[in-house]
Amino acid sequence: ACVGNTIDVLDGDPCNPATGFLPMLPNVPLILPDAGPTGEWDDTPTIDLGFIGDIDLAVRVGTHLFGPEVPPPASGGGLTQHVAGGGQSGQGSEVPFTVLLTNGPGPSAWGDVIEDQDVDTRPCAVYAFADLDGDGLIGATDGDTAADNPFERQEAIAHLGRQVGQLDNGRFASTLGVYIAAPASIGGLTVGLAGGVYTGADSNVLWSDGTPIFTSWPFFPPLNPDLVVHLDDANPPDPTGRNMVKFTPGEFFLPEPGHPQLGTPFAIP
Repeated sequence: ACVGNTIDVLDGDPCNPATGFLPMLPNVPLILPDAGPTGEWDDTPTIDLGFIGDIDLAVRVGTHLFGPEVPPPASGGGLTQHVAGGGQSGQGSEVPFTVLLTNGPGPSAWGDVIEDQDVDTRPCAVYAFADLDGDGLIGATDGDTAADNPFERQEAIAHLGRQVGQLDNGRFASTLGVYIAAPASIGGLTVGLAGGVYTGADSNVLWSDGTPIFTSWPFFPPLNPDLVVHLDDANPPDPTGRNMVKFTPGEFFLPEPGHPQLGTPFAIP
């Protein structure tokens, strides 16, 4: 048994019986700060290659989805073009997306949506990142050349749009405005979205109760909620107050490409 095992999406995930389920990224080995699941990242985290993260959360761009299955990426019409701006800028357009809780690959290639009401009202944040050099990946990789890794690293640490909301029946459907773009005459700028959700058994203690779950990210986000959710730019956050979601590059884990144990898992398609 695992502490806090109240939501279906975490079934089968690795667990510390004393502290609960362990946060993982999909298709990435178990990585934890030495201080435990809510510690701060350092250069020598604990890595356990015996566990590989499954798919608990997916984000799909281009449409709002309400069907029972999680479709392939960039479905609902394929890749679409949007003008930078949106939101409060008064110009441009916003990119529609849907975040989906999923039971992972099985009878369906990407799994079925888990309409788990135990996760209703839990906060979800979505960030947009850009493939600035057009290599089909977001983040640094030696696959092309190591010479441009500092530039490719900027793809991971500089997001170009974000949106926050909450889950309802295993979904969060909204739109997001991006800050930058490229001319359509050169194919535009390819953008990918990454999302994260705080689970929790009690919505009254959202920021301290429950394992976070993630889509693929170009880095491992901070695990300590106090580094992510801020009450009017101060801590600790208050579930009933006005909060901000933000973090800085010094608060996440992003090893250099070709890590001796991990390889290059943070350069994502």
